[in-house]
Amino acid sequence: MKFLTLRVRIRLTKQLIVNADDFGYCIGINKGIIQAHEEGIVTSASLMVDAPKVNEAVKFLKKTPKLGVGLHFVLTDEENRVVRPIKQVLSVILIKRAGKEFRRQFEKFIKLTGKLPDHLDSHFNSHKWPRILPLFKNLSEKHKIPIRDTGKIGFINRFFGMNEITGLPEIERVSAKSLLVILKTLPEGITELMCHPGLVTPDLKSSYNFQRGIELRTLTDKRVKDFLTQNKIKLINFSEIP
Repeated sequence: MKFLTLRVRIRLTKQLIVNADDFGYCIGINKGIIQAHEEGIVTSASLMVDAPKVNEAVKFLKKTPKLGVGLHFVLTDEENRVVRPIKQVLSVILIKRAGKEFRRQFEKFIKLTGKLPDHLDSHFNSHKWPRILPLFKNLSEKHKIPIRDTGKIGFINRFFGMNEITGLPEIERVSAKSLLVILKTLPEGITELMCHPGLVTPDLKSSYNFQRGIELRTLTDKRVKDFLTQNKIKLINFSEIP
C-alpha cells in the first residue's frame, strides 16, 4: 500500500502593534497620540497614571475604543525623581518601593480606565532590570498580560530620534524613509514598534520634544500606510493577540 504524504504550506503573517508611549504626560502628547491613531498607524498607547494630563487621556480613550492601552510604569526614588538607567544597581529600599509603586500604579490604571491594561511596559524600560522584572512577571502571569520585549512578541526600539548615549537629536531615525526601512525587514509573526508621537505644546517639558512632531508626521505619512497595505502587514493592538 502506498501512503501519500500531504504537505500543507502554512502561510505566516506579519502583524504589527504600533505603541505610543507617555500617554497622559501633557496635552500635546495626548493629542498627538490620538491623531496618530485616527489618521495614522498607531494602534496602542501606554498610559502614565500619575501624569499631569492622565484624566484627559482617559477621556480620549472613551472616544477611541479601537486604541489599545497598557500601563507605562514610572519608577521614582525616595525624592520622587524618575529613576534612570544609570541607577540599575538598586538599593533594597528602592526595590521595596518599586514593588509597592508598581502595584499602586497597576490598581490606579484599573480605577481610571475600568479595565486591566492589555500590556505592561515602563519608562526607560526599567521593567527589564533584573531586580524589577519579577514584579512584572507576577502580575503578568496572574492576569495573562504581555510584558514588552520579554516574550514571543518582537520588539523594535530603533524608531527614536535621539542618540541614547550622547543624548543628541538624530531626526533622520524618525523619518518616513527610516520607518519604511524598518518595515521592510519586519519578521513574520507579531512585532511591537515603540514610538513617541506628539504635538509640541508649551506644557511639553521633555528632553525629547520636537522629535515627537516629526514622529507624528511620519506615523501619518501616506507612504507608510500604503506600504503596510501593499505588503499585507496587519495592524493590531495587544488585546487582539490570540
